[in-house]
Amino acid sequence: MPLTQRALIELIAVIATIAVLLALTYQVIAPFLVALAWAGILVLVTWAPFERLARLVRSRWLAATLIVLAIGSVLVVPLVFAGIELSSRIDAIGNWYQQKMATYLRGQTRLSCSRMTGRCFPGVVLISCEKADLPKLAGRKVESDP
Repeated sequence: MPLTQRALIELIAVIATIAVLLALTYQVIAPFLVALAWAGILVLVTWAPFERLARLVRSRWLAATLIVLAIGSVLVVPLVFAGIELSSRIDAIGNWYQQKMATYLRGQTRLSCSRMTGRCFPGVVLISCEKADLPKLAGRKVESDP
């Protein structure tokens, strides 16, 4: 049975509407696709241990809780140790950053000295600088205090 002109227009409108909705749906979901892929990977990897644990403890909710705690500890514990290690080396990281920025910004005219630490940082207008900080500023033009 051939389509009438009105039915053809309605069919094209429906197809166009579906295409627009799919495009908009993709734009909304696109930022989450990587997270969804990782969620799928975690489901595939942990499904067999979950089933065994559920049979062992005879409770699916308890098995799910234990699996979530195990995955959380595998992810969180290393991050906690990394944070502790970084906090213990923050001075070395700050010195490394200052050296890299000094090399990168060689020839720049602006430096800033922190009132709290007495250290100078590139790229910020100078607020205050102690006389002890002047050797750090050797060879650079420094804006004067207001």
